[in-house]
Amino acid sequence: MLKKLFHETVTMLDQTMKKYPSAWAMYNKKLTSILLSAFDEGSKVVWTSSFGFPNELVVTFDVVPFDFDVALLPMQQPDTAVTVMTQPEGRGYSVDLCSYHRMAMGYHLQNAMPRADIMLTSSYFCDTMTKVSQTMARDYEKEAIMLDVPNEISAELVTYVSGQLRQIAEKLEHVTGQRLDMDRLRTCIR
Repeated sequence: MLKKLFHETVTMLDQTMKKYPSAWAMYNKKLTSILLSAFDEGSKVVWTSSFGFPNELVVTFDVVPFDFDVALLPMQQPDTAVTVMTQPEGRGYSVDLCSYHRMAMGYHLQNAMPRADIMLTSSYFCDTMTKVSQTMARDYEKEAIMLDVPNEISAELVTYVSGQLRQIAEKLEHVTGQRLDMDRLRTCIR
């Protein structure tokens, strides 16, 4: 169901760009194409956040970053959204959960999400995404890692965060079978 939605969205954006080319349509097509590739057989998939996690590290490993936080809700038809978001409520999840995360949990309960090899979140954004990621990771028997981002900046805290990023890079090395290539990381950051 979700894979079909992404495919239909890419097709619609192709048609839109033929009539009304725009940077926004190009951006959305690229984003949706990336999300669609998470369903490809053999792809390595990392569930993450495009705005709260340093995805340059993820992309360095040639994996598909799947952002279930912002990718699902805006693409839904209203009736579909209501149906998908009410399923978690029927399983005991709070109606107070953010709509984005109820949407992700609803698709998770339908087994419609792409399989993840690892889940990466950050304390930089809401607690709900971290908890939803941990819940789904448990169900998929995968690891959920939260990057703890302090509210202050100091030399000690930079060391703390960089140590976490090194540990996450080691986890990505294990998941992908690749070593961290510092030159590629620099290119991705650039």
